[in-house]
Amino acid sequence: PAVRLDLDRGKSVTMTVHGPTAPAGTKVGAEAADLTWTVTVSDATGTVPLSVRQFNVQDEAGKYHWVQPVKGSPMSAKISKDQKVTFKIHTVASAGEGMVRWAPVGKHVVALWDYIAELD
Repeated sequence: PAVRLDLDRGKSVTMTVHGPTAPAGTKVGAEAADLTWTVTVSDATGTVPLSVRQFNVQDEAGKYHWVQPVKGSPMSAKISKDQKVTFKIHTVASAGEGMVRWAPVGKHVVALWDYIAELD
């Protein structure tokens, strides 16, 4: 579902995070896989910077995984009013539950999305 996020200086965006998906051929019952999420950002009320460094994944053991952009899925450096940006991020993470976290300014997480990575 879409989440409306109020940021500093009166700015806001709407963001959705879908996933994860594992690559075709992932071994059934694998303990970890290269997981991918699709992120859509829209309805910005001003210019909001975007960076892959703003996102990370925390697995159910509490371990953090830093994401990378998926090749062929360019990530805009910002979103402006009336734009819609969709990109894909990925990281190797363990099967099970976790959270995709977004911290647009430093370490202050403003949104997170729960997920379950079922590799069976």
